[in-house]
Amino acid sequence: HLDVEAGKNDYGRPDDYDHDDWRTLRLSIKAGVDLSPLMHFWGVHPEDRAKLKASMEENNLQLSMDVYNLIKGRLDMIPKNNAEFLDVFSIVWPGWEDEENQNWWGCSDYEWSECGLYYIWMNRWDEAIANKAIATGEAILSLYYDDVSPTTPTPSVFTSSSPFE
Repeated sequence: HLDVEAGKNDYGRPDDYDHDDWRTLRLSIKAGVDLSPLMHFWGVHPEDRAKLKASMEENNLQLSMDVYNLIKGRLDMIPKNNAEFLDVFSIVWPGWEDEENQNWWGCSDYEWSECGLYYIWMNRWDEAIANKAIATGEAILSLYYDDVSPTTPTPSVFTSSSPFE
């Protein structure tokens, strides 16, 4: 905020630095580890991966197996078929089958509502889509962690099992 008011670009972002890469770097500095794989997994793909990696190295930020394990855990949660998808839908949106709830939550009317995203996938989600989603996540892990051995000590990100403790 103060940097923007002072005329600096995006919290001190150099003009030649992509906005999303700058955010990834700032978040990584705050976390104390390279969060690039997690940001990439969330859909924030690096604009200039080589430059971002060099910036991580300049700031002594390493990849963390905690981030790897977090992503791997999320991949394990992906429903493997339509029946599992519908189970997840019922957990996240209990009662979605009730037409009154669908209208209230906007499930069937507005595809960009949270419930609506599940609703539009409920008859489409299958093993092929699940496999593609998992393969995409595995490719991201491979991109960042192929040169990191699981036995190599890496910085820890998480200090407790829950952020609410």
